[in-house]
Amino acid sequence: MKCFLSIAIILVAMVATVGADIAPLVNYQGRLTDSNGDVVADGWTYMTFGIYASEGAPSPIWTSGARDVYVKDGLFSYILGSTAALPHNIFDNQLRWLGIKVATDAEISPRTRFTAVPYSYRALKADTAEYIATADDFVHTIGDTMTNDLVFDGDSDGNYEGTISVSTSSANIYLRSSDTTTVRLYGASYGELALYYGFTGGRRAVLAGLSSGGRLRLYDGNNDQQIEIDAGDDGNSSVVFPEGAIDADEILNEPGIVSNTGDSPYLTSASFVDIATATISTPGAGYVYVSGHCSIIFSGSTDLSGAYLQIDTTEGGGNEGEDVFVFKSTFHDTETNSSHAFVDRVYYISSARTITFRLEAARYSQSTGTVRASRSRIKAMYFPTSYGSVKTLVSDPGEFTNAEMVTTKDGLGNSKTEYKVDLRDLEVKAKEAKIRALEAELELEKAREAAERN
Repeated sequence: MKCFLSIAIILVAMVATVGADIAPLVNYQGRLTDSNGDVVADGWTYMTFGIYASEGAPSPIWTSGARDVYVKDGLFSYILGSTAALPHNIFDNQLRWLGIKVATDAEISPRTRFTAVPYSYRALKADTAEYIATADDFVHTIGDTMTNDLVFDGDSDGNYEGTISVSTSSANIYLRSSDTTTVRLYGASYGELALYYGFTGGRRAVLAGLSSGGRLRLYDGNNDQQIEIDAGDDGNSSVVFPEGAIDADEILNEPGIVSNTGDSPYLTSASFVDIATATISTPGAGYVYVSGHCSIIFSGSTDLSGAYLQIDTTEGGGNEGEDVFVFKSTFHDTETNSSHAFVDRVYYISSARTITFRLEAARYSQSTGTVRASRSRIKAMYFPTSYGSVKTLVSDPGEFTNAEMVTTKDGLGNSKTEYKVDLRDLEVKAKEAKIRALEAELELEKAREAAERN
């Protein structure tokens, strides 16, 4: 069926926003009749709309493609640009014609020329956006330059809320409250951000980027500098805090010490007994250096007498290897005499814990007379980190990756095998274990999130 377009046409333009990315829309309404002038039957039919640069142009500059359009009493309506967007410049000072095809029929002839209504889209843009884009009274979004200061006055009372001031070599930004500066951004040879308390004008903080490095200064309510961090300075001047600003309780891993005195027992057997103890609570992983000393008093001995001294963590523990042997020779006969003994040891603690260290002594089994430990003292000092190797001797090298076997002698000259190790191996293992624990915790959290999503 061949259709004709009646001459009663309504063109209604447009739904668009100037300067936005919304394409123009044109509402087109018409009336279809057959070759006898009768309106076509009600129902859906597909129609193709095209916009041409001239009445006889062979190809459209825009087309809707085939679209289903409902016809009622011969009347139909279609919004050009509703499915295939119209170019923004399609009506820019140019004549345009509309061509319409119904189903498989040839295009209805003649084409319809667009009149003033669609061109109002172009006119609206020209009266606003293009004027702003070319006038010198406005700041353009791209490629524009502004000279002199920019002042912000929110209520036109002459008290400026902000200023961007410029000179021949720099620009500064000032933010104000009641015409009093509260923030200044300085942009000369070095950058500086200054914060003020608005009603008094006093400085509160200054952050500067100097040639030597960054610097932060904080001031109190009297405008007196209290804190300074200067990356360009060395030594004590690089960080300055008020006196008493940091208390020992506020430092998590501060080194600490415990010290204790002990008893003066007689050593009656070859088993080790505690003569002094020290209990320390470490705030975290780190090293504990333990030292102990005492006087060993020999009396009434008729032969070689001696005593062992060691540091241990187990009450009545066995010989730990790092001991000291103190002896009295027969040269002294039965006289009473004393010898001073000192022993020390280093431990690595893998986590925060409370641990008791013991200064222990034992009698040499073949001693004669009496052997007594007197004036004993033990100290334990915690350090959060090491600054080099931390070597010690152990009898069992199982925990260490790089253990060196050495042969040592005890106080009687007897040979024994020990291992020289670096306690930093334990520090590395503890950190690796912590990382693995964090990774496992992260994987568990990911699994929980996945389960919740599913």
